Amino acid sequence: MTGFLAALQMNRDKIWSTCDDAKYVDQRIVPLLERKKIDDKTRELSFEKPAEFQHQKGQYAILNIMKPKITELDLPYRWLPVVSSAEEDRIRFHIELDGSSFSKSCELIDNGDEAIIYGPMV
Repeated sequence: MTGFLAALQMNRDKIWSTCDDAKYVDQRIVPLLERKKIDDKTRELSFEKPAEFQHQKGQYAILNIMKPKITELDLPYRWLPVVSSAEEDRIRFHIELDGSSFSKSCELIDNGDEAIIYGPMV
């Protein structure tokens, strides 16, 4: 209880300054450029490559959909292999359509929708 009361007092005593959000842009947030059907069970998602993202084909990255269309009992991210080469100006992932909320969201994602790409991971 004392921590809560101390926080309330701090709120009254502190003069809060505004934050310049333009200074703190997360470069890992990128838009979807293209969604392509590979076969009946696989989709390819192509995103703008995050600034300073350096990878080799076959390394993994975490794809986190910012506003998934389907969220039933599933997380909006997956650990996926990167299928694009390092020379490409975009980053591509193959998504297996397994009936999960994540794969359903990947089927419904629109060009321009944003995701966060963490990685690459070895």
